[in-house]
Amino acid sequence: PYNKDNKEENLHRLIEKNPKLVVLEQEDGSRLPTAVIGSRMRLPSGEELDLLLMDAQGTLTLVELKRGRTARKVIAQILSYAADLNLMTCEELEQCVRENTRYDSLEEVVEKLQEEESDSGEFDMEEVRRRIEECLKGKKLQLLIVSYEVDEETKKIARFLRETYGMKIWCVEFDYFKNEEYEFFVPETIGVEDVKHITDKELTPRQRAYKEFFGEILSRLREKEPSIRRESPPPMRHFCSLHIGYSNIHFQWTFHKRPDKWFEVGLHFEKSSAEENRRLLKHFKNIQDELKEELGGLELIFEYPWGKKRARIYVANQKTEMDEELKNWAVETMLKFYRVFKPRLDKILKDEG
Repeated sequence: PYNKDNKEENLHRLIEKNPKLVVLEQEDGSRLPTAVIGSRMRLPSGEELDLLLMDAQGTLTLVELKRGRTARKVIAQILSYAADLNLMTCEELEQCVRENTRYDSLEEVVEKLQEEESDSGEFDMEEVRRRIEECLKGKKLQLLIVSYEVDEETKKIARFLRETYGMKIWCVEFDYFKNEEYEFFVPETIGVEDVKHITDKELTPRQRAYKEFFGEILSRLREKEPSIRRESPPPMRHFCSLHIGYSNIHFQWTFHKRPDKWFEVGLHFEKSSAEENRRLLKHFKNIQDELKEELGGLELIFEYPWGKKRARIYVANQKTEMDEELKNWAVETMLKFYRVFKPRLDKILKDEG
């Protein structure tokens, strides 16, 4: 079992097995699926970093365990590792990943992470690689210092680097306690709000456009159907999910790039069981004429498998310009989906439950 007496070595193992424990929350409170792509990985300088994490969008996070060192030493160490990464190309990082993990490529890492994210749409590997390259150059790289207790000097220096130089550096303290049966490690983040503020200032024009577009259509939809709730802020990505009280079943708006640009309003079945997803889709496909009539003639597309085991029912609009016409269509179409599919889903799942 983990034991605090073994100091940070056990935290290393804990984070290695559960990297999402220490990554930043998104605006909606969720955490992106995250993989360890380097554990005690040797860098070009010959030094060995503690942990290197990568999330489903390609953001890299350097994790340094304090190990009782002084604030100056631990800060100098993590900055040295960041400087080493700055000397690497994406191809060199990929080679390190092959040598240090079970993954054969960065694309394989991302594909696996995307499968774990129930709200994910398709991913663009070019965008992911671009984010990785930005991290290697230091622009998007995140730095994390972990310990059971982070001293005030370390917190002070990290705060100075955030406020003065806009560096995404924060700390995580783990509180440890146990009972007769279990041991508990409870993380507490320090400086994370400053990091989120830095990140918000760095939003790309596309991210801002997504945030504004989804924010507006969410507000309009709630005005028309007050029972729809999404308490978290609108996303900055190419899709926006509406959760309806069932695990891994939700409505979703999505901007697609491949094979051609188009916009989706859909109902997604993303359960861990491929058979369960297929069965739910089949139920609705058997009544597609009835659904089409109630939806005002919308041409429904039934897709299974979607990805490896998911399923979805959707309508497509070839228009992707974020103008008033698309906003109106997105709201009215989602409203129809919600009012037609939600009562039927409630009945199916209630009868089964």
